[in-house]
Amino acid sequence: MNFSFLQTLQLKTVVYLSADEPTQIFSEFLAEQGIELIQITGGEANVYGQRISEQLVLDAFHVMLNPDRYPVIVMCNLGRHRTGTVIACLRRLQLWSLSSIVDEFRRYTGQKQSSLHEQFIELFDVELVELPKDASKLPFKIRSKQITGAHQTQSNTSDQGSKRHINFIFGPRTH
Repeated sequence: MNFSFLQTLQLKTVVYLSADEPTQIFSEFLAEQGIELIQITGGEANVYGQRISEQLVLDAFHVMLNPDRYPVIVMCNLGRHRTGTVIACLRRLQLWSLSSIVDEFRRYTGQKQSSLHEQFIELFDVELVELPKDASKLPFKIRSKQITGAHQTQSNTSDQGSKRHINFIFGPRTH
């Protein structure tokens, strides 16, 4: 692991998506840097090629969508399928097209196809994601998504009454 690079990121939080314990040297580095490690296991042992749980994705989003924890990095012990699936589900939340999501997922996992993971990504229910109360603190460009109570609907109108607008496009790309 490139610790000197990680230092340049001035991280506050590491989301570690694995039931496997991080290495001792990595844990020591995080402690020395004052970086909080949040380990999300998904409730079961990690088996290569096994689909990750919906709960793991939701637990990761709970941390990733909390501006108080920024800057944050998401990783797993191999950095491909669990991390890739969580980020792909984030892209779904950001309203990317499925073909763009799958293309990015395949590029980073190094596989031409991963049917089990791609099916999970396609079927992931973004309506289950609890969105932050103050989305203006998120470092995202905005696509308007109107929230009223438990119901979510697409909208291009401005705030009205108790309705609030949140927008998601993570990073500089817009799909």
